[in-house]
Amino acid sequence: MNSDDLLVFKKLVNRKGRTVYEGYTFEGKAFGQGKVFWPNGNVYQEGRFDVKGLVEGTEYYPSGSPRFKGKYHICRGYGPNYPEEGEFYSESGELIYSGPFKIEISGLGYPSVKEPIEFGQVPQDNKPDYPVFLWDDEKKMKYKRRELLLREEYLAAGDQRATGSDGKENVHALKIKNNDTLTWQKFDFKLHGSKITIEYNRVQETLYDFHPQAEFKDGTMVNDLQNKTVYYAVREISEVLHEEHEFLMKETNLFKVVYKASVKHGDAVFTALLKHGYRRSDKEDVKLIQTLTGKRVLPPLGEAFDEYYVVDVGDGDMDILKVSGYRIWHIPQWSMQGKTRDKITLNPYRREGDDAAANEAESISFEQFLGLFN
Repeated sequence: MNSDDLLVFKKLVNRKGRTVYEGYTFEGKAFGQGKVFWPNGNVYQEGRFDVKGLVEGTEYYPSGSPRFKGKYHICRGYGPNYPEEGEFYSESGELIYSGPFKIEISGLGYPSVKEPIEFGQVPQDNKPDYPVFLWDDEKKMKYKRRELLLREEYLAAGDQRATGSDGKENVHALKIKNNDTLTWQKFDFKLHGSKITIEYNRVQETLYDFHPQAEFKDGTMVNDLQNKTVYYAVREISEVLHEEHEFLMKETNLFKVVYKASVKHGDAVFTALLKHGYRRSDKEDVKLIQTLTGKRVLPPLGEAFDEYYVVDVGDGDMDILKVSGYRIWHIPQWSMQGKTRDKITLNPYRREGDDAAANEAESISFEQFLGLFN
């Protein structure tokens, strides 16, 4: 990903005024070449930073001696990045190990080094805190990079530039022929005395950037959400209203209000995705979403199917469940006694399930489950 034009060289300090990071950043978080510092001023890590921290470079002991030189693997689980291959040194400077590291991942995704066993825990005790680039930042970077490319395409086409009141180019106002990714729409409605405005822009098949605003007696709430589903955005608005008005907002009530406003607004895709997120989509909505995504979408089934089927995961395409609006609840590791993640439970009427099932439970294949919809 070419993201040099999105990076800024900065020195980041903590609340006490101590420098914790110096190098390239994306929106104030370490990304690219840089250095992290121990509280005593010595370098903790230096090299190339990416998702979750250092991915290639050197890590030091607080004394300043190198601990590890090499590559780190970006951990996709709960834990931090961990050494993948390189050299491990004692604090006295002795080379203890060189080569690929053997790692064990816990059920929660936390890594531990098995070889060399002397390496100890990942990361070191009392590691310094600094602004870390995370998965959501990666999505935002990809979107911004694409937005810049589209902007360059627009300008190269020779169309008239759109400008804001400050005279600067307003990227969101640009119109690109046959491309709606930079076209923002909005509609508003009233709820409990507050005017709510939802401004949105579709950036992927079923994902949007949102700029919701809520006008209260004491001021205006403005929030930016990126790469979110319609359901997620409406739920965020529900939580803001709950905090402001101190009442429990039922999601179904908010859905009805937003649904009526979206129908009046006339965006059939937004309305279909809204209904789908709240599991109220009908066959016509499903057809529209299938056309939009190019993927199979399972239609809602009637009450006769209101039961939980135990399904073998096997080689099943779990993305079908995601795009079909299923909510799969996670069973924590400590509740897994007698259960396996090779099986899941699914309710095609409620469009929900658990990501594990009893070891001994009778099950059907994923293909047999899909056969319920034929």
